[in-house]
Amino acid sequence: MIVKTKEDAECFTPSEPQKQKQSMKYWEAQTILTLGRGLFLLIAFNYFTGFLPKVLGTSGTFWQTQWENLHHTLGGNEWLIFTLGTVMVPGIVFWSISAVFLVADITGKPTFITQYRIQLGKNDPVDRTKLCKSISLVLFNQIFISVPMLMLTLPILKWRGFFTTLSCINTHTKNITNGLLL
Repeated sequence: MIVKTKEDAECFTPSEPQKQKQSMKYWEAQTILTLGRGLFLLIAFNYFTGFLPKVLGTSGTFWQTQWENLHHTLGGNEWLIFTLGTVMVPGIVFWSISAVFLVADITGKPTFITQYRIQLGKNDPVDRTKLCKSISLVLFNQIFISVPMLMLTLPILKWRGFFTTLSCINTHTKNITNGLLL
């Protein structure tokens, strides 16, 4: 019978360089996985944007017509088109998604959202003064920081060749071009 000492019975613990090596392998795998997913989505989106109009029998003039209507409604004003497109669209998307989480934080319902909170029981219910302060800070940043930055960006973009025209490039060609520029 072999008697092991306490030191012999302890589990193997990797050294510091081995831990770093394992950690790097993990992050390399995660990076490859993320880039692979992104590339797959880019290729799939590219394929379907070129394929769907053929299947549905549309000529692709729908988006061209919508762009012309927007362009004429705004009078061809580049400042207005640029700021509406880069401020209003992301702002509406941001506040629409945030509204769902705000309602969930304030009311505690729907439970299918609140069950996934990171720290259950913490800040429950949400302090109204902190919530109002954070909402006002976000609105301040969106209005008084983002909009002036966009106003400074448009002249730089125009200098680099950005312009708004009535012709609308089709999505399939645009995605291929953007993919090649990456």
